[in-house]
Amino acid sequence: MGKKLIVKGILTLVVLVCLAMIPIINQLQSLGWMDTEFSRQVGSQESSSNSTEVSELASGLSSQTSPNLSSSRSSNESATPGHLGEYDAFKQQMIHELKQRYGGSISDVALQATLRDFRDYVAERFPDAGDSLFREIITAAFPEQARKIFALVAKLDEYYQWHLDQLVALNEMDPLTREGTVWQKRTDLFGTDAELIWAEELNRTQQKEAKVQETLASLNQADQVTMDERLYILTSTIEEEYQSTLASGLMDKSMMAGVFFGLDSVQNDLKTMSPEERQEEINRVRKQLGFTDEQIERLSSMDQKNEARWQTGYKYSAARKALESQYTGAELESKLQALREEMFEREAKTIAMEEASGFYRFDRPRVFGRN
Repeated sequence: MGKKLIVKGILTLVVLVCLAMIPIINQLQSLGWMDTEFSRQVGSQESSSNSTEVSELASGLSSQTSPNLSSSRSSNESATPGHLGEYDAFKQQMIHELKQRYGGSISDVALQATLRDFRDYVAERFPDAGDSLFREIITAAFPEQARKIFALVAKLDEYYQWHLDQLVALNEMDPLTREGTVWQKRTDLFGTDAELIWAEELNRTQQKEAKVQETLASLNQADQVTMDERLYILTSTIEEEYQSTLASGLMDKSMMAGVFFGLDSVQNDLKTMSPEERQEEINRVRKQLGFTDEQIERLSSMDQKNEARWQTGYKYSAARKALESQYTGAELESKLQALREEMFEREAKTIAMEEASGFYRFDRPRVFGRN
């Protein structure tokens, strides 16, 4: 009998302790959910063009928001009578934080653009009233800039929808065409503000271009450097600055070859070689850049045709100069016409039209490996 009383007493004590712990457990769960929920919200925004700014904004707002404002997305909280307290408290807290943090810099269009992601954050917290709540918060926090902010956010929605719709077409374009198309759309929608909104992207691009241009300028004059060393320096620099572009196959090996063969130091070396040696060297460079044997053979055939055309062009230029030193007027033109027809046949008319406009195709620089 005594043992039964002791056991009953212990069970009663355990129950009382558990009941006492329930409020503490609930509070800890509430605090823990707030941290987990917010980290998911911030993480979901990192893919946006202004993720750093938004993360800082949201982090600051969440860290000072009462734990009672946090709730599960699955609860589908909204501005219903049962949630008005949370809705209003959240709204007032956001207004206060936005004013305090950005009241002095909200006229910056780049900062205004980050509010699109803040709108999405608000919509996740209050799915049924997110847009209206966002508008209420922004209007109260920045009454003088509110209309401009809403218009900018609407244009950003239009831009990102266009980008999504055109994603397949954009991926099929070469890098330069794609970049031009994207920036044209940005300029059409935002005018000069586009450069401010995507200033960070522009700065990164300009820094990469500056480093590559600096390398090209050095290689252009690197007559004492071997062909292999030039190729290694060029490819290493481009790989370092445009690694993601190369990995995705967006930077064509033909572009790399075009840049390399355009270097003055490379052309100076190629000029000193015999035609046979020159072709072997060009083929070897293409092999190192990743061209297949079939592609190299096809390009080599084109090189041979170009070589024959240039040799004919050199002879024509010398003969033309000789005629110009002996004849003038209609007699000179008659002699030149006969010379062009003899050397170029069907292209004679085209070359005559080019020269009439002041363009002499065989006076332009010869670039071995390119033309």
